[in-house]
Order: sequence, then C-alpha cells, then structure tokens
Amino acid sequence: MKCVASYITPERSAILAKKREDNKNFATESLGVNVGLGTMIDETFEKMENKTIEDAGSTVKFDRNELAKEMCVKCVKISPYEHGVLEYGMPSEEQLKGHVLQALLKTRCDTTGAFYAIYWIELGDQMVIAGHVETEKATKYWKKQGRGDVSFADKCDQRKLYSTSMVGRVWNKKVDEFIPQAQSSSQFTRSDLCKEFDVSAICMTLELGGVLEYGTVEFWGEPPFYPNVPIAELQLAYSKFQAEYLLLWTQGEDDKWYCCSDYVDLEREKYQREMRADEQTFVSLCRNVILGEESKIAKVAQLGYVDVIYDAPTNRNYERKALAKEFGVLTIRFVPCVGCVLEYGTPMKKVLAKRRGKKDKTARGKKKNLERLKKASAAATRGLLSPVIDKAKGIVGEANALEWRRIFIQTHAFAIGKGIEMSRFTKTGDLMTRLLYRLTPEATNLDIETYRNQLLPALRQRLSLLANKNAVYLGLLT
Repeated sequence: MKCVASYITPERSAILAKKREDNKNFATESLGVNVGLGTMIDETFEKMENKTIEDAGSTVKFDRNELAKEMCVKCVKISPYEHGVLEYGMPSEEQLKGHVLQALLKTRCDTTGAFYAIYWIELGDQMVIAGHVETEKATKYWKKQGRGDVSFADKCDQRKLYSTSMVGRVWNKKVDEFIPQAQSSSQFTRSDLCKEFDVSAICMTLELGGVLEYGTVEFWGEPPFYPNVPIAELQLAYSKFQAEYLLLWTQGEDDKWYCCSDYVDLEREKYQREMRADEQTFVSLCRNVILGEESKIAKVAQLGYVDVIYDAPTNRNYERKALAKEFGVLTIRFVPCVGCVLEYGTPMKKVLAKRRGKKDKTARGKKKNLERLKKASAAATRGLLSPVIDKAKGIVGEANALEWRRIFIQTHAFAIGKGIEMSRFTKTGDLMTRLLYRLTPEATNLDIETYRNQLLPALRQRLSLLANKNAVYLGLLT
C-alpha cells in the first residue's frame, strides 16, 4: 500500500517550522511511502479492524517509528475503509489551540493586568511558542519606547529554549514559578530581552499541554490573582456549544457584577461591526453593563449551578434580552467558577448532553411509545396547584411556566442546603444532616463538620430531587 494524500494542521506546521529549517513534517515525509505485507497498515486493511498505537516512536512493528520519534508524534490511530486506510496521529500531550488557547491568553492578560501572555509547549528537547497575545496597552507602550512592530513574544520566539530553561523546569517539575525581578534574575535566560522591553515581573503557570507565561512592565510584589476558568469548560464552549463570544463576570466591593474580560472571534467581531453604523457588538455593549443581585449572573454565582437560557431574546428572567434580540444571540450558558462567572453564547439552538433515541424507529414502535407516555401522564401525581398551573400555562405560555418551575427547584434546593449548613444550631436539623451524611457515599472520607461546610455533587443531586418532589406536590411539574 502507498500513501497518496496527507494533511497537517497549520498550527502544527508552524510549530515544527520553528524547530526545523527544512519545512519537513510527519505528513510530508510519509507521502509517497510504500508499506509492505505484515505491516500495521496492511493488517488493518486485511482484518478490517481499527488499531491504536500508544507510542509510535517505540513500536517496532510501526514502519515509521523513527520518523514518529523525530517529528514528536506519540499516538497513532489507523482505521480501515473499503478502498484504503486512514491514519492520523497526535502529539505526546494534549495541547491547547484555536479559540480555546486565544481565549485563555486574553482572559489571563485582562484579569491580571499583564502586558503579554505566551503559551509554551514541549517539542523534542525544546520548548517552543504555540501561541501568544499582546495587549493594546503593551503595543502602544513598546512603540513609544521605539521598539517598532517587533514584540517581546516575537523576540522570544527567535530564541531556542531547552528543558534546562525556567520554562522547561516548570513543565518538567510541574511547579509554577514567579520572577519578581526578571531583568536581573540569574536563573532566567531571557533577562536581556526583559531589559530591552522593560519587562519587570513574570509568572509561569502549568496549563494543559504546556506552560503559560505572562508578564508586565509594572511592579508585581507577588503573583496577581486571576479567576480560575476550567479548561474543560472552554473546550466545551468552542467544540460542542460552538460559542461565538465569551464573557467573564466578577463581583465588585459594592456587590455589583462587572465584566472583567471577554473574547470573541476577530472575524465575527469584524462582521458585526461592519453590519452596524455605530460599529457596536453584543460583547462591546456588555462590557459597560453593571449587573445587580437579582441578575442571572448573581443567581448563578449564589446557587453554584450551571444554567442555560435557550430563548434569550424572549426570556423574561434575562435582563439583557433586548441586547440578545438585537444581536441574534439565542442560547447562553452560565458557569460558576472560582472567583467569577463564565458566560458564553451562540445564535444557534444548542442543547448539551442531550440523549438521542435510535434513528430507525418503526411507526409501530413510535405509536406504542406514545401510548405508554399518555398512560404515564394520566397516572401522574396531581398537585394542589395543578389546576391553577394548567390555566397559567394557557395564559403566560408553557415556556415561562417551565422557567418558573426551574427557578423554584434551584432556589428550593439552595434553601435546603443553607438549612443544612445552619443545622448545627438545632437538634432536628442536626439529625437531618447526619441522616443525609450516612446516605451520601462520597462523604465517607469526610468528617461531619467538613460535610456541613461543603455541598458535595451527590448531596446537591439529592437536594434537587427533594425540591423536585416538593414541586410535584404543589403541582408545578404537571
């Protein structure tokens, strides 16, 4: 068999070009290669079975193991098809890229006041730059200092950093570093560049697949605090959810909520600005919005639950529904994080983790299923307020009734949780706490006081079920 076509992502090609001067990569060197009988490619095609090579560089049976080791290809997967075989590979570590990387770099600069942010990854025995961001403030400052269009990150990109460098030590030892005097540090190999660009303090934190470095020309006596946004949530936002914007909200000393950072695709932002005479976007207008204690952001932070709005332009409980309608934002997801609330949205109807039934259902099966659901609905528990709720649905609409039901369940669960935290002051409440404590498997490694002070996921689920049950008694779920 012969390799007749190949492809490599532009990001990976650019990274390899920094280490190599011949523009070669695993895909270009594999193109045109012939593999014989008995190879893994041949076995995959003959047996029509998928194969996974966890370590391509050390697998002798893989015919290009030396090339994989040279080009830093770790995991290789091979899938058979009718007329050939598809092979694709990944680096040794899962690394950040695309919108996830750019959003992380920009939010880190915004929340810490850093002038720049650089994402380093390991490539063989070197650490290379896979992405960087420079703030407008930094660009103006360095141009004023006579640095022209060349940035600090551009100069760093021209340097060869090995595993012995400080970036390499952070990656190998998995320990963050803070350099308060970057210009005079003997352990920092780029102190000369710091003098050239007047960079005074630098922080390095370990992130997924690499090291995130960010610095400033101002004085930092200690590493600045920044809200902790889970990488997994950013990946979810730009993969399954297909978000078009991202906002970070933090609470001020006056208990109001302010937008401290944002990220939006530059092409999307440019398109939105060109479509309007005032060149405003949904994100630019949200930057100046101040939210109170009754806002959706404040409630998500208070309850500690992920919340989603599927009809933002018409949702009466969303305080920015007019903006959502104006800019066509339909679905918005709110995620409580440490120190902030993450918000991201899309103009599409998006439902995450939705269970789908089998595709090829027969008409007879659908009819039986419908009959079963009708019987279950007729035998469902009717609450005290069911007749009132049924009439309310016809007046205000079923969507608003469902929204009220969801708010009731969340608020009720939160109130029960607060009652458990205060249960130490009452004998009845303490008995209830100890009963739930014994029924929660995840609490076996916790003492009773620690259990009182934190709501475990399993306990939150039980509280939601209890609130749901109470809602049925009241007729809110009928």
